[in-house]
Amino acid sequence: MKTIVIIHHTGAWGGGTKSLIDLCEMLRDDYNVIVCIPKGYSEFSEKITRYGCKSHEISIPIPYINIYSGRPPLISGATLNSLKSLRMIRRFSNEILTLKPDVVISNTLVAAVSCVYLSKFTKVICIDRETLTSSISKAFYRRLLDKNLKAITFLSEYEMKKFNFRTCDSLVFPDCVHMDRLIDADKYAVRVKKRIPEDKFVILFMGGLAKIKGTDIILKAMNILDERFLLIFAGDMNESKLSKGQLMHDVKHPSHYFFKKRVKKYYYKLKGTSKLLEVGLCDSVDELIVASDIVVFPSTSVHQPRPCIEAGAYAKPVLISAYKETREYFMNGYNAITFKTGVAKDMANKLLYAFNNQIIIENLGRNNKIMTEKKHNFNDCKEIICSLIEKVCNYEI
Repeated sequence: MKTIVIIHHTGAWGGGTKSLIDLCEMLRDDYNVIVCIPKGYSEFSEKITRYGCKSHEISIPIPYINIYSGRPPLISGATLNSLKSLRMIRRFSNEILTLKPDVVISNTLVAAVSCVYLSKFTKVICIDRETLTSSISKAFYRRLLDKNLKAITFLSEYEMKKFNFRTCDSLVFPDCVHMDRLIDADKYAVRVKKRIPEDKFVILFMGGLAKIKGTDIILKAMNILDERFLLIFAGDMNESKLSKGQLMHDVKHPSHYFFKKRVKKYYYKLKGTSKLLEVGLCDSVDELIVASDIVVFPSTSVHQPRPCIEAGAYAKPVLISAYKETREYFMNGYNAITFKTGVAKDMANKLLYAFNNQIIIENLGRNNKIMTEKKHNFNDCKEIICSLIEKVCNYEI
């Protein structure tokens, strides 16, 4: 049995981590899969094991590049840590090679930098989960990776054409959903179970406290809307990050400082009212999606919206920031409603439109299910990645 080593550079739970678990499930029956993660994430390690793969804690920081959508400022601690990590490429790669991989998969673009060294000894695939808009960033990654990878996958056709890798194989490998694992539940039965008012127009946001996810935008929009609307807020708000001491610490990063100031202002106006229900971090969001009328993804930087794919599995419409990069899967008036990026008033207006046009949004939801079934089915995606691995295994190093 061939050994596949997957590099995953974070232990934080999110869309990329969910996609990693999907990848583990796709490969575990046919390959010996070892997932390399940073030290100190025992719960994450146990989760990987539960999904039929082995986990390996890397003894040193995993090298990465601080260039991605929604990244911290270039002049920041994150960039300094990134530069420090690059000195570890050879040591890190040698540790990976002790696992005797037939193929190494970098589960993110930013951690694929080690392929510069690894590619001399084994075959490397990169799964790009980023959405970059800067032509300089794209050219940088293309120059760095094109001749050192055997293959790279992208979340969409648009992204693949935009990067235009010329030497290594390129193909589309989107995020996916297990359509055969959906729960069979009625919206109002779930609302009764979770004590969600049946007469509310329920909006689901799954972004937690994250600037790129547009937390401040949805909270401001909810301050504009009236009591007929309820926001289910999934993810960790982590109020300690809104404390006066933390805000003083963030002053040196103006964009994050002002983001948290906005969040604090709008969050505390909603907290404790009938317009906000906080559910924290959730391993499963299925019941929340079923209970909702619409799923929102108000990202402030280009970002492929996995929650909107999950919404489609349950025939739910989505409200999403207007980016050309996301139109391939989410089209205004077909399976989604779009609003002006970063404009809370427009978001509130579009939510009011959805409330007043129930028949239209039900049709959007049905179309979103068609899109998810057609483009994001787990079994189809499994066939894509397994075929690619077999193809790469036949290449020379």
